[in-house]
Amino acid sequence: MLDNVCSAYTMFKCEFPDEGVVPPNFDEGVDSDVLITYLREMDGFTGSQIEICHEPPMDVNNLIQLVNPVDTNLVPTSPQGPPARTNLEGVFKFKAEIDSTHTRKKKYLYSHRLNRIYVDVNVNFSVGFTWDASLFPGEAYIRATTVFSDVTQAEKRVERCYQHSHETANSPGKSRATIMNVLHSAREHGSPDVHYCGNPEQPDSWYSVLVRTPRPTQLAYVFLCKSSCSSGINRRPIEIIFTLEDFKGEIYGRQVVGARVCSCPRRDIDRDECVEGLPKNKRLAPQQETRPKKVKTEAVEKDDGVIKLPAIGVVGRRTAILGLEVMLNMMEEKREGLVANRLSTDTTSVIYNLDKSIANLKKHINQLKGQQQ
Repeated sequence: MLDNVCSAYTMFKCEFPDEGVVPPNFDEGVDSDVLITYLREMDGFTGSQIEICHEPPMDVNNLIQLVNPVDTNLVPTSPQGPPARTNLEGVFKFKAEIDSTHTRKKKYLYSHRLNRIYVDVNVNFSVGFTWDASLFPGEAYIRATTVFSDVTQAEKRVERCYQHSHETANSPGKSRATIMNVLHSAREHGSPDVHYCGNPEQPDSWYSVLVRTPRPTQLAYVFLCKSSCSSGINRRPIEIIFTLEDFKGEIYGRQVVGARVCSCPRRDIDRDECVEGLPKNKRLAPQQETRPKKVKTEAVEKDDGVIKLPAIGVVGRRTAILGLEVMLNMMEEKREGLVANRLSTDTTSVIYNLDKSIANLKKHINQLKGQQQ
């Protein structure tokens, strides 16, 4: 209010200069009656030329609303650049925990020793979040950001593969940020407290899913791509960074959990703990040696023939590129399986045909992309 009074005095002092009236001392404060009495002593002032603004004092409720806004549209912005990866409990003792006591009955597993979750695609897994809510300023936001764990890949953001993103793109009402996020909330699309962040047009804008919660809680998540998707994660190890934030995006806590999205979580957790040289518990006790079963290759061999596609017209260059890339990814995965597993004794000709088809597809894809530019 004092600023309003001072500005009003300055304006009228310039318009109606006087020499005989002693101005009030604004350093000691002045109310509206004193100012009006003073201004009326000036020549030419009628009293209707100034309006005094009376502002009510700010109470505790106003202060609380500044910390915890009523407007639900105030959402922390998407982080720019690779997020920090160091665990941080902070003053609020933030923790993210995965209960693995009953995971034998579920389709996901968690290794305490590796700090890694193993889960199949499109399977919900639950994470419990705790912090000192009695000290936290207002409602909390839990952000989950998927990143590559390898330092050589740390500058690249994790995106969904072409095939899965194209399938989701046909769902109406979903933003591009929602489509490209590999990790989603298990809540239905459009839930008011769930936000999918990230700008696809800015490579430095990281994808994440943000959930608003008034108190410590458990949240369920789901991966929409596998770790083996060649045009997405592409077998690179990933991690989930969980952060505790306020509505301004200020980070108060952070915890990092490894993740692997696979079809056989039990097999992969068993293998990874063996690779790390860690002792197994009873749940992971080695089984007795058995003779390896012969893999039937008849079904595979029947699908190894080279198919000549007819000349067909496709509406849309982007659709044509995505279709060819899906075929390219499937053939690359098949080639990797043949080379790694040696499914049959006569795979040389099949691999040769795959290499030839892969090269031709890449050539046509590059030509279409060049025309698009």
